[in-house]
Amino acid sequence: MRLGIVAFLLVALSTSRLSHANDELPFNRLEYGNDHGLTDLNGKELLPPIYAGIRHVGHGLFLLKQRIPDKRFDCAKEKILLNSRLVKLKTPVPAGTTFERIMWLGKRADKSDDLIGLRLPEDALLVNQADKYFGVCDSKGRQILPPDCIWIGNLCDGIAALRKSDGLLYTFNFKTRKLHKLFFQKVRQDCRLDFCEGLAAFATEPSPQSPSMWGFMDTNGNAIIEPKFDFAWNFVEGLACVRFPARGFSDPAHNELIDKTGKLVSLPNLKVVMTFGRYIEVADSSGSCGVVDRRFKFVIPPKYQSIHAQVTHPDAVDEIGIWPRSAPIPIFYFATRKADGKSVILSAKGDLVLEVPSNLISHDSRSQPIFMDGVFACNRGPGVPLSKATFINFKGEIVPAPYSNLSDSDDVRFGKIASGVLLKTVQWSKVLRDRARDKNLPEDLSSKERTLRQYACDALTEAVIDFENGNFTGALLKLQNAKLDERRDPLYQPVFIRGLCLQAMGNFAEAAGDYATVNRSSNDQLLKTKSKIGLECCSKKQSSIPPEMVTFPPRWEREGFVEIPLPRRR
Repeated sequence: MRLGIVAFLLVALSTSRLSHANDELPFNRLEYGNDHGLTDLNGKELLPPIYAGIRHVGHGLFLLKQRIPDKRFDCAKEKILLNSRLVKLKTPVPAGTTFERIMWLGKRADKSDDLIGLRLPEDALLVNQADKYFGVCDSKGRQILPPDCIWIGNLCDGIAALRKSDGLLYTFNFKTRKLHKLFFQKVRQDCRLDFCEGLAAFATEPSPQSPSMWGFMDTNGNAIIEPKFDFAWNFVEGLACVRFPARGFSDPAHNELIDKTGKLVSLPNLKVVMTFGRYIEVADSSGSCGVVDRRFKFVIPPKYQSIHAQVTHPDAVDEIGIWPRSAPIPIFYFATRKADGKSVILSAKGDLVLEVPSNLISHDSRSQPIFMDGVFACNRGPGVPLSKATFINFKGEIVPAPYSNLSDSDDVRFGKIASGVLLKTVQWSKVLRDRARDKNLPEDLSSKERTLRQYACDALTEAVIDFENGNFTGALLKLQNAKLDERRDPLYQPVFIRGLCLQAMGNFAEAAGDYATVNRSSNDQLLKTKSKIGLECCSKKQSSIPPEMVTFPPRWEREGFVEIPLPRRR
C-alpha cells in the first residue's frame, strides 16, 4: 500500500514539475546547492533526491522546492506541500499566482501536533506570489491580501507585519482585514518585524552619524523601547535578551535581560550568555556556567566550565529561512564539569544522563553530541554527516544506530528532518558546481578577480563609484538611501562599504564598529576576512585602504555552500 502511495506521489510530482518548465526564474537569479530527497531511518527511499530544497514545516508537512526539468540549475516558483504520508496537498491560490509557503495552519493546529490529513484546514492561510511580490489567500484560494508586498512576516495574534512595494511598513489584521501604517518607518531594509507578546524587535537605518541600533515597537509602530542595543531578541514571558554595545575595553559588549518597559532585570552577579525559550544560560562571577528560569531560579547550578543547550525548534511555517525564529526549547544540555573536566549530558532539569567517553568528543570546540531517536551522535564536528558519527545510548554504550551506516560516500549525507524521516542530500560534484558557478556569469567575471564595484549588489553600485572617486560623504549618503531588494541583496555589504568610507575619512572608531558588526554577524566569510583586515588598519589608525580589502576572487563561499554572483541587471 505504501509503495503504491509513494509511486502515485512521484507521478503527481513529476506532472507538477513539468507544468512549471517555462516559469520565469524568481528574481532572475540561479538556484544553487545540492539535491535533496527523503528516506526512512534504514535508508529506504521515500522521495528521490531531485529537489532543490525540502523543509519540514511542522505537523508532518514538508515543503519542497522544485527544479525545472532539463534546466539543471534552475528552480520553479511553485512549491509543493506534502503531508506525513507523502501525499501532495492541494494549495489553492488565485489565478496568475503561485504557492509560496504556509502562513498559518489554523486554530486547531495551534493546539494539536497531529492534525493534517488529506487537505488543509479551512482557516489556514497561504502566502502566494505574483511576479516578485507576495500576498495572502485562504485555503479556498480567495485573495485576502493582494500580492503587493516585498515581504510578509509571521502571524501572531492575528497580526502580521509586512513591507509593501512602496517601501512602507504596515501591519495587517486578518480579523478586520485592515492595513495599519506603522508610525516608525526608519527600519533597516534587511530587518523583518516579528511580533511576539505585542512587541517586535527592530533595527534602525544606519547613517554617517550613527550605526544601526536595535529597539522594540508595538503593533502601531510606536518605539516603546528606544533603539540603543547592538542586537535584540524577541520577548518570551515578558522578558527579552538584548546586547549592549561596547563602551571601550573596560566595558565590552554584553547581554542583559529587560522587561517591556526597557528596565534591566538581570541580576548583577550573573552574566547572561544566551536565552533558550524560558531558560537562560548564565555565568557567575567566577565564570562557572549554569541555567536559570525567567525568575532567575537555578534549574542547573553554576558548576560547569561550559554548557550548551540541545534544542528543538517549534513548528516554523516560513520557507525563506531568514525570519527571526521562535524561541528554541532545550531538551538536553551538553556540559563540561568544572570539577573534573569531564563532558556530560544533562536532562532539561539538570539531571545527569550520561558521561560521554573522551574518545567520542570531537576536538572542535563548537561540536557537541546531537540527540536523535533515543541515541546521541558523537564525534560530529561542523559538516560531519550522520553517517560518519558514532552513536551512544543512554547507558553510554556504543550502538549501531540504523542510520549510522547508510552511506560511506562523502557525496551523500543524511540528517534528521522529522520523526522517523531523514533528509538525504546528494552533493553536487565539483564539475557540476563549477558549471553552476559559471553559468550566466559575464566572461570577464568568470576567470579573474573582481573589483568592489563588481562584487557589490546593484543597489550599492553608485555608492561604490563615489567611494572609488574619493567622494566618501556622497558614498555614505547613497548607502543611507539605498533601496535594497530584501529577498536578494547581501545584507552586510552596505555595512562593510560604510566601514571603508569611514576608515578612509579617518573615523577609525566608527569604522571599527562596522567591521566588527560584519565580522560578528555576516554569513559571508570573505567579507568577514576583509573586515578583520579593516580592524587591524583601524587599530593602527591607517586611513589608506589595502588593495586586498577591495579585490575579490571570481567565486566565494558562504557558510559551506557555493554563492553565485548575481547577474548584472541592464
